[in-house]
Amino acid sequence: ADDVIDGGNIQVHAAGGAGQSSGLKGGGAASVLILDPIFATDGAVGELRSFSVRAYGADGELMSGAAVTLTIQTALGPVNLQGISGLAGLVHFSYALVAGQMGFEARSGAVTSNVIEVSAF
Repeated sequence: ADDVIDGGNIQVHAAGGAGQSSGLKGGGAASVLILDPIFATDGAVGELRSFSVRAYGADGELMSGAAVTLTIQTALGPVNLQGISGLAGLVHFSYALVAGQMGFEARSGAVTSNVIEVSAF
């Protein structure tokens, strides 16, 4: 059957799979990652900080189902947190700050995000 009904006035497109909403691509690795808040400030040791990663597919649209790892470089060594982007193309992470300088960077496949540097005292 063709995908045009009623002389071209109605077009039918295949719906996304389970867990996808219209406009969002799902599964796999993202093509672009943006880690927020870009302007994170210094904080107190033990303070809980929230970070969000926006995952975009190769088409430039927000992407659901992208596997994302947030790596935190600390004086004690690296810490990896993992998540999957949701229907809005976002992954949320929380981390309690440790003493010293920390670097936060997200990764999806071979793609990395911007780095956020935070110091805790």
